[in-house]
Amino acid sequence: MKAKKLGKALFLAVQGKNEQEKQKIVKNLAEILEKKKRTYLLYQILREFEKHSRENEVVLTLSRRIEPKLLEKVKNDLRKVFGDECVFKLETDESVISGFKAKSNNYLVDASIKGLLEKLKLKSAS
Repeated sequence: MKAKKLGKALFLAVQGKNEQEKQKIVKNLAEILEKKKRTYLLYQILREFEKHSRENEVVLTLSRRIEPKLLEKVKNDLRKVFGDECVFKLETDESVISGFKAKSNNYLVDASIKGLLEKLKLKSAS
């Protein structure tokens, strides 16, 4: 397999895993590469992994921390927009007031009260 495919496979393999499980997956990959005398691919695989991670990163900005169940519901709904492979980076920003903003390289979903107020302000000014 080429490094590009292995990088994507690694990205998919660690989705939803905790740190211990991720470390085990990476360790297993390194052991396989060592057995096949292909450790030289590791750097390229990790570069592809990082590239894939950046392409699928969604910055989710919340006004405050929310309960895990509600956060998972929001993430699941956003996956319908951004795709199943997206990776969420959580941020908090009190200026959002309430709701959330989700931003990727290609899309912005603004479900915040601040965003709604700004739209109303623009609409009333015109």
